[in-house]
Amino acid sequence: YKNIPQMSFDDTDREPDQTFSLNRDLTGELEYAT
Repeated sequence: YKNIPQMSFDDTDREPDQTFSLNRDLTGELEYAT
């Protein structure tokens, strides 16, 4: 939801620009592609 002028909390019902998932990493060993 970047750079949307006059955005309100009601506007969060729309489709997001991007989504991603995270994995639990208790040891700090996982790497994510950038």
